[in-house]
Amino acid sequence: LKDRAKKAAQLSTREAALAAVCTADAACAVEATREADESRAAAAKAAELSLIDATSAEALRAATREAKGFDSNFPGVAAALKVAERRLAAVEIEERAAAKVQHIEEH
Repeated sequence: LKDRAKKAAQLSTREAALAAVCTADAACAVEATREADESRAAAAKAAELSLIDATSAEALRAATREAKGFDSNFPGVAAALKVAERRLAAVEIEERAAAKVQHIEEH
């Protein structure tokens, strides 16, 4: 009877230790997920600000590439991306027109 009680106590101790490890692992996983979500949100905000601040065609292209990974999950990025794509089209037209004018002036 003492052996059975001792084995039962050992099993209960192991199960309790295992439960504690699982609980700690779950808490760590929840914390890691929260930190990853916060990090992704910060990266998305940075991408959104890059879209807003970009002025040249090259900067707009780079910011657009960066932001495309966030646009479906972050409405602010999606909106800024749409505006940036329109601005990029306008800047490209302006750059082509300026190049044509320069070419004409040189010849």
